[in-house]
Amino acid sequence: MQKSGLGNALTTVHFSPPAVVPSAIFSVWHNVSGAKRADKIKRNSMVGQESIKQ
Repeated sequence: MQKSGLGNALTTVHFSPPAVVPSAIFSVWHNVSGAKRADKIKRNSMVGQESIKQ
């Protein structure tokens, strides 16, 4: 989040306001895809543990 905020600030200063859009989109995409991937990895790692507990 810090890097995308810096990207937005620098883009606003040096370019036109619409140039901020790619940085904002990537920030949202990064947060959503990272959370989904972490959830998938967690679920996959728990699959083998269920049979061990029983």
